[in-house]
Amino acid sequence: MAFSKKTWVDRWVQFPGRKKETLVSGTTDTYDYERQEGTVFAEGDLRNAANMNDMEDRIETEFTNTHDMYGGTVLWTNPSPTSSFAGQTVSLVGSLSNYESYEVVYAFQNTANSPVFRTCKIPVGRDTELLYSAGANFYRYVNTSGNTSVSFSDCQTFPLGGGASSVVNVRMIPLNVIGYK
Repeated sequence: MAFSKKTWVDRWVQFPGRKKETLVSGTTDTYDYERQEGTVFAEGDLRNAANMNDMEDRIETEFTNTHDMYGGTVLWTNPSPTSSFAGQTVSLVGSLSNYESYEVVYAFQNTANSPVFRTCKIPVGRDTELLYSAGANFYRYVNTSGNTSVSFSDCQTFPLGGGASSVVNVRMIPLNVIGYK
């Protein structure tokens, strides 16, 4: 939905700001003021809570729509991003059928225990594997399980010089799944 622009109209009067001052009965220093602006050419739009809140709502709606189109919508966040991540299926907060692609954001913990962040953007309906090479080849399969969940395999490693693979779930930890329209 496109932003619904409002054209604001100023109040237009013959004598802007003119007021009539009347002493309040029974007092010596309290006055009432009444507009004495002459001819009113245009009432204008009130600068009140209703109009300001309407403007805020329209801006928020447009921002949300733009964020969904270009910034993506977070469908899952790892509740323990610094912990080992064994193979598992995670539930999404929305359906992948509402998106054209999804992105997996993951962290590869190197030997100094500083994360290296990577992403992999995947068309909806396709599965993939996350890959990283750092002294060995690391990979983790990503499969969609219907439209409301994503499955991650254990993280496997194959040493570059050969040898047996092993499970290292402290590497390639999924952080987020983000949907894109």
